Amino acid sequence: MAKSSSNTAAAASDDEVRLANMAWRLGVVTSLGSIGLGVLMLVWPGRTLLVIAVVIGIQLIAWGLGLVVSRAVSSEGAGHTILGIIGGVAVMVIGLATLRVPGRTLALMALFLGVSWFLAGVMELIETVRDRGAPHRGWRTAGGLITALSGVVVLIVPVGSVLALAVWGGILMIAVGASRLPVALRMRKALRT
Repeated sequence: MAKSSSNTAAAASDDEVRLANMAWRLGVVTSLGSIGLGVLMLVWPGRTLLVIAVVIGIQLIAWGLGLVVSRAVSSEGAGHTILGIIGGVAVMVIGLATLRVPGRTLALMALFLGVSWFLAGVMELIETVRDRGAPHRGWRTAGGLITALSGVVVLIVPVGSVLALAVWGGILMIAVGASRLPVALRMRKALRT
């Protein structure tokens, strides 16, 4: 009987390790994707707006999925897990909506981006307040602040041209991706030790 329960615990532990490995890999992919998208937005802002909208939608879906997976494997309380999963699903829904109407209006795209960045940034800041002892707290706080403030700027400041949004969005995507990459890499390092 005791051997059976230890085998069950070992299987659960293996599943948690596999999910945590998937979470850090997804974090690296979404961070590098964010940086790559930002560079593309800066290099070809006028020609690639429709492609940018589609890629942003895909990136938001991946980001939301990453939030859901990371919260599902989290050892935090139920409230923390539920908030993260709800936020991740909301970001995925915004990503799907962005894919549905990629070229209709700049205002709609700005609204989707602003709301999703603001929500994701606020969630990250809430988590950093709860996770005081984490070694990557500074990076997470910086990423949360950058993301939330970027959302506010996109919502408040009316962007006069598609080109300006593409350039501004490119800078923000590089900053957000660069701030989140160390978190994923430290998660990997923690799993290796």
